[in-house]
Amino acid sequence: MRIEKAFCVELDRIVDIEQAREAYFAQNPQKRFTFLCSDEQCRSSNPGIGVRVSGVNYDKLPAVDEIFKTPHFRQLDVHSPSCYWVEIQEAESLDREHGDHDHHDLIRSLTEKGVSVITRFSVPKVSDPSAGTNGLMDENDEVDRIRRIQSREQRIAAYRGNR
Repeated sequence: MRIEKAFCVELDRIVDIEQAREAYFAQNPQKRFTFLCSDEQCRSSNPGIGVRVSGVNYDKLPAVDEIFKTPHFRQLDVHSPSCYWVEIQEAESLDREHGDHDHHDLIRSLTEKGVSVITRFSVPKVSDPSAGTNGLMDENDEVDRIRRIQSREQRIAAYRGNR
């Protein structure tokens, strides 16, 4: 399961892997972080521990360390079925079932050979400039809007439409 953001316990906020890397190297002395699922409901579904996520290679520098995989988050514990990462994964699976298999097969074969491929671009959405957001809508606003949809099937359809 692809996880793009995680809750960092030490920083007490949600970060992407690059933000985790920057914060790690800003520490003196450097100590690895503890990550939990960024979905608050999922994180609280396992009292005491939370739903853990692992940060991979965020504590390594390409110029110094030998890195075989790009930095990323990896699932450690089972996530709640209502976790938005689980629902996004299901939406992507449905897209693959009903979409262009050749494209996905090409991406898979290239990444298995160690070729870095950008498969997702995040373009800022223009919002109302009078709202004081400098004309940009936060990607989290769209996820929050989708999370408020009551039906799981409708949320998955909304995630598919958002892609």
